[in-house]
Amino acid sequence: MINIALENCPRDARLYLFRGILYRRLKDFTAAIEDLVQAVELSEEEEVRAQAEAGEQKEESGSVEEEVRFQVVLTYNDFAVQCFSRGLYAEATLLLHKAVEQEKGQAGLYLNRGDCFFKQGEWCFALADYQQAEEMMRPDDPAVRLRLAILHNTLGSLCFQDGCFQEAADMFSLAVQYDPAAGRYYESRSKAFRKLLDLEGARRDFICMLILDPTNEELPPMLMNLFPGCSAADVLSSPAGQAVRAQLMDSIQACSSSSDRQ
Repeated sequence: MINIALENCPRDARLYLFRGILYRRLKDFTAAIEDLVQAVELSEEEEVRAQAEAGEQKEESGSVEEEVRFQVVLTYNDFAVQCFSRGLYAEATLLLHKAVEQEKGQAGLYLNRGDCFFKQGEWCFALADYQQAEEMMRPDDPAVRLRLAILHNTLGSLCFQDGCFQEAADMFSLAVQYDPAAGRYYESRSKAFRKLLDLEGARRDFICMLILDPTNEELPPMLMNLFPGCSAADVLSSPAGQAVRAQLMDSIQACSSSSDRQ
């Protein structure tokens, strides 16, 4: 039906805009972009013609251009999401570059591009995009926090492999800060603390790991090394175990409450 309308009004920018939206909904992104580009060109021509006419018409033309730009950003983003789902991370990144060039105020674009960088092992670029999104969104937004936690845990693991144990512990601490309910981050930091001969920190993180991930296969050997002669029940029921549990629950509750308020 929109094709018939365009046959009758081939210079109407609004019709190209509408068909571009339809193509985007149909996931025909190349056709959508072509129509949206055509809509931009026609709306610019309309604006020139409207300069000698009433201001109301100029305002209408401007609203068409604004909607076209918005739809272009959506199309680039949706196209990128499709590429990402197919493992085409470099192509998705390029599309999101174009989207960000058009609209620098959308946190979701930075999150998506950060995910593309993460998949390609571009850790610094991923961190920059996630931090940009964090600045634009509430800092307790779970979409941001979980990504930053995963990224810092990844960076910590790389530092650990390189023998940079203090840097690894610092990265794991940031991961814990962003997601205090993930047992694997405490496991990683506990091992880093052991390398740094910080047995108190290693034991504290082991207790958190024991509470959050009681079926972890790493628990028995770590228990023997950190609490020789003690059972898991002994550790949890000890004053130190109860204190760590209370502190851990407070951290998780504070994080959950912030997310609930979103």
